[in-house]
Amino acid sequence: MKANEKVLWSGKPVKKAYILPALGGIPFGLFFLTIFFMWFVGMPFMFGLPIELALMLAGWGFGVIVVPPIWQFKKYPNTEYMITDQRLIIQTWAIRLKTWFANFGEIKEVGVKIGLVDKLLGTGTVYPVTSSYPFPPGKKFWYTDGSPGRVHKLYNPATGNFEEFSEMQIWHKTSFRPCLHALKEPYEVQKLLQKAVENAQQLKPDKRD
Repeated sequence: MKANEKVLWSGKPVKKAYILPALGGIPFGLFFLTIFFMWFVGMPFMFGLPIELALMLAGWGFGVIVVPPIWQFKKYPNTEYMITDQRLIIQTWAIRLKTWFANFGEIKEVGVKIGLVDKLLGTGTVYPVTSSYPFPPGKKFWYTDGSPGRVHKLYNPATGNFEEFSEMQIWHKTSFRPCLHALKEPYEVQKLLQKAVENAQQLKPDKRD
């Protein structure tokens, strides 16, 4: 915190809404473990499955069931959000703290995304649109097989223009963008942040003077 900063709002995600999405991989994990189990007990139609592939499926199955929930549990105590009169601050991560700052001059607009778990629990994700992270969190794009460097021309809401992004860039900018996840009143926080951004822009000295 800067000495001249005033905190307008601070909060944490709703624990249940923050952790439940990490359980979404359980059906896939059970599918992989079922294949491994059928191979392990020697079902006839599984005789042709190489041992390396069977063990890989078991590892995948165990990993997608166990790792994401543990990761989210470890991230939750470290996850905090803050809106000051100058910037947005997002702190999170599991192993060591990572803090992301966005001055109000960098924020072009503020969006809200409501997922399936959010609909059930009355929560939502608030995300700032910046030039570094212009796309909504978790936005789905069609990817081509084996070509992470393939370029697509997409509309960038931060600049108002169509720009070229590689599939790897799109994946990173949507999967790892800084957000205020699992908030109880996302639209209220959106309004507060948007108002703070507008106030900061109005107070900015006119460059023509």
